[in-house]
Amino acid sequence: PPFIVFISFLGPLLGISLGFDTINAEQNKGTLSRIMSQPIYRDFILNAKFIAALIVLSVLFFALGFLMLGFGLIFIGIPPTAEEFLRIIAFSVVSIVYVAFWLNLSILFSVKFRQASTSAMAGISIWLFFSVFYNMIVNLIAKGIAPSRFVSENHLIYFQKIVQNIMRFNPGQLFDDATTTLLIPTVR
Repeated sequence: PPFIVFISFLGPLLGISLGFDTINAEQNKGTLSRIMSQPIYRDFILNAKFIAALIVLSVLFFALGFLMLGFGLIFIGIPPTAEEFLRIIAFSVVSIVYVAFWLNLSILFSVKFRQASTSAMAGISIWLFFSVFYNMIVNLIAKGIAPSRFVSENHLIYFQKIVQNIMRFNPGQLFDDATTTLLIPTVR
């Protein structure tokens, strides 16, 4: 769990830091106009920058996953089963997708804003909103509109499902749900 919390907290910052100045730095240096003067589609440039950062992220997360497997093998002495190995690989893929979301969002801000600092602050503010404030806001609203204790059990379950679905708009919540399902075999 501490490694999951580490990725859940610092993974978005890694994605934001890799993408916040990808396009606006090229534009401010004047190299973007040189690149665009070639017969290259704008989408190719954006996709190339995204894929390059995604390759770096993939190498990083797969290396971390294999290091976890190696240290587990050294300290415990028991090799992982095929199922455990696949769970670590799936966790690495889910982590890459989670950080790639934040990378893609920061590249979007790099396209939309001319200054790198503005794009970085926009990405960090959205990350802070979802990691700190979103859960608090949803919980406050849920407590305010919660049904009384005397309603039927089905009504309470329906209310909890609605709150849970609203919480799933948070990318961090989706990452936590996915990693919990992947890494804890008893959870379904």
